[in-house]
Amino acid sequence: MDTSFTRAVCGQRKGTTMIPSRITDTSLEDASAIALAEQLATRAGCLDTEWGGIYRAVENELLCRHGHAEWPPKQRAR
Repeated sequence: MDTSFTRAVCGQRKGTTMIPSRITDTSLEDASAIALAEQLATRAGCLDTEWGGIYRAVENELLCRHGHAEWPPKQRAR
């Protein structure tokens, strides 16, 4: 599995993820599948890992592009 593709799509550096708008939805779906497979391969059990963060960022980008809110929802201060 070519994980360099997924890292390149996400442009991940120093804990931040910036996904350029020129990346197609199809490429994001491929990147999401790769990130999820890598996350499952680590058997981490949660998304608080590098691959989990990539997966979450890609999925949130896809959600935003289609007019949906990010997951998990942002908590408002009380």
